[in-house]
Amino acid sequence: MNKNHMKIATVILIVGAVAYSVYVFLQESGRARMEQHWSGQRFAARDYYPLTPGNKWTYRISGDDEQSRLDVEITQRVQWQGRDAVRVTFNDAASKILGFAESGLVKYQEIDDGEQEVYDPPGSILPDLTFGESRVFHPKYVMQTADAEVATRAAAEMSFWLDTIESVKVPAGTFRDVLKVGYYDRWEEEDGSFDISRGYIWFARGVGIVKIKGSATEVDPESGRRETEKEMHVLVSYHIAGDAREGRSE
Repeated sequence: MNKNHMKIATVILIVGAVAYSVYVFLQESGRARMEQHWSGQRFAARDYYPLTPGNKWTYRISGDDEQSRLDVEITQRVQWQGRDAVRVTFNDAASKILGFAESGLVKYQEIDDGEQEVYDPPGSILPDLTFGESRVFHPKYVMQTADAEVATRAAAEMSFWLDTIESVKVPAGTFRDVLKVGYYDRWEEEDGSFDISRGYIWFARGVGIVKIKGSATEVDPESGRRETEKEMHVLVSYHIAGDAREGRSE
């Protein structure tokens, strides 16, 4: 390499380093301004996940080189141990009972493939959050199978935090001031095995979940073997009952 080429390469490296430094500075400055703008404001879960019968969402799920479709619908209002709640179906097969508690949006029951899980205390889906706050929960559920077998499982930790507020573009449209919520949970079995889920969920005000990006890892304590699956959910279409807003389909 001659001297001219060396000079050009040096200039390119310097320009690249400066550009990256400027990019990081702008990112950090923008985040600082955003946090200052929203500082002290508490974001209530009920504003970001409307629990009205008739609400529908369709998602495209991708992961492990496969794609699938998920249809979610709130079908009816129900009472759960004296609390107002709703039943939500998933592809007309599985269902959950959701409601709002003092902590935010919670799950009371889940039924899937002949198994019923009842949560007490309830499992958190989206707690009320402010910037800089991490909320930790320890839900527990009793599972009953179709063969009447009963087992209890508890979460060693389930935590949520508000990572940022941003605009998100998905097939259903572009949404502004979307909450990007980080989550981490760890569930342990009696045999010492455990699984960990982590990632981010994006909630749009008045619409619900518009995007999910996460992973689930199962760990065998004896072999140390880990199996991880990654998934991405994006909102393709939606309908909010009693609201003029409706997303487009692909």
